[in-house]
Amino acid sequence: MDLISVPEVLDSYNYLYKYEVVYEESEKSELQWKQVNSDADAYEMYNDYAFRHGFSIRKGKVRYVGSSSVWRGRNYVCSNAGLKDTSSKVPRKYSKLDYRTCCEAYIDFVIDEKGVWTAVKHNMDHNHAMIPVEKRYLLRSQRKIQGEHLKFIRTMKASGVRVTDSLRALRKEVGGSPNLCYTVTDVYNTLAIEKAGRLEGGDCNALIKSFAARQAKESDFYYEFEVDGNHALCSVFWRDGRMRRDYEAFGDLMVFDTTYRTNKYGMICAPFVGMNHHCNNVMFGMSFVLDEKTSSFVWLFEAFMRSMGGCRDPITLMTDQAPSIAATIRQIFPSTRHRLCTWHLGENSKTNIGGLRILKGFPEVFDFFLKMMTKYKCSENDWLNHLYDIKEKWCPAYSKDYFSGGVLSSQRSETTNHSASNRLNKTDGLSDFYSTFIDVISEWRSKESKQDFRFLRGNHHLAVANVRLLIHAREIYTISVYVVFEDQFAKGIACCQERKHEDDETICYYVWRPNKDIIRHEVTYEKFTFNIN
Repeated sequence: MDLISVPEVLDSYNYLYKYEVVYEESEKSELQWKQVNSDADAYEMYNDYAFRHGFSIRKGKVRYVGSSSVWRGRNYVCSNAGLKDTSSKVPRKYSKLDYRTCCEAYIDFVIDEKGVWTAVKHNMDHNHAMIPVEKRYLLRSQRKIQGEHLKFIRTMKASGVRVTDSLRALRKEVGGSPNLCYTVTDVYNTLAIEKAGRLEGGDCNALIKSFAARQAKESDFYYEFEVDGNHALCSVFWRDGRMRRDYEAFGDLMVFDTTYRTNKYGMICAPFVGMNHHCNNVMFGMSFVLDEKTSSFVWLFEAFMRSMGGCRDPITLMTDQAPSIAATIRQIFPSTRHRLCTWHLGENSKTNIGGLRILKGFPEVFDFFLKMMTKYKCSENDWLNHLYDIKEKWCPAYSKDYFSGGVLSSQRSETTNHSASNRLNKTDGLSDFYSTFIDVISEWRSKESKQDFRFLRGNHHLAVANVRLLIHAREIYTISVYVVFEDQFAKGIACCQERKHEDDETICYYVWRPNKDIIRHEVTYEKFTFNIN
């Protein structure tokens, strides 16, 4: 049939028009007087029929028996039924395409006392064209995500794979988009509806219930939370038994980073991260705080130490340059050496000395502080002067007398954030993050187990044969740590030494690298304690 124009709207408020038939399904209905047993069966029967003809449907009104809630009947209409309300005078920046043409095609069911649905009326006249066969899979009522596909997409999303990448794999599996029977938008809408099902207030309650359930199963699981005056969650901390054992073994170095915000409440993700015997990340605890006030960090650090049962304080604690964290460390960890992340200092320099950084050669001499101050005449810069005053917190030369693991930045904590951000976005809640974080920790521990196995089975060959020091180091160190030690040993071979003096308790040497070191380093060996300074 030839296409006939959409009915003319004669009045903007009272839609008076002349209905003209563009497409007639058939002369005689094949659905009238057919019977089904439920609403779902009735919808499915009419939807299959609609697909064969090329139109989409939607559910219509329900009729009730008197004033009761018992259904007496229901109709299903063409998706082009009705007209869009254009009475609003408020302009919209974006509006959806209008597909309504006031189509009168429908099917009506009556429900008897036994619950049998009978099709009693079937209007088959449409005032719009039908959709071609090759495009009918895009009809709204024909698009449906299969349960197996949705489960696959959820699993891949939780593993850090983007939804679009998962759909690309599914399209290839089923042989193209027409066989997939849904679009990318449908998937995102379905995932959003599932997420909306988890209520705002219920998210925090669900998180605490998860902690309580886990503590009931694991006696060494620990969690604490803090609420404000309105009983709203403002801080939460948790750790499992393995985290406490890891802190007891590797707690000399701890990295605490508060620069990452991933959940929809804008709370700060603050992991406590360390370095294990394979030089890889190990988790000591996980927390969320609402703000960066000193009181928030005092509560958090005290909760961390309570969870560790009075274990020793860390030797080195690395953080960003937040004054509130520095004040908290002085109060809670007075004996701990506070180190600042050099990466964060570089980022802060872009804000505080951005004009100097663009000068030729400035970034290259940034490590040579005094030379920089003289060459670029920036001795009056307050930020640089303050940075020089706290040089013990970031300059590597001042960390030689205590253990810091060779870590200069909080990249270990940033690795944690990166692992989580690949699987989450800012619309996710605390419960989503908790579930994802369990997966991240499980992956870390699986990696540690593989490296333990590699250490037990592996045999790293010595760089220099028959050296007793290297032989002993290989016996007590893991392969990862031994490689670091061996590298330092190899560099030390090139050093020259000269005995300065010796007494009953110590021997003093001069050590230097020929043609490289400007000064000679003084090294003292204590005979009775075997300490080297």
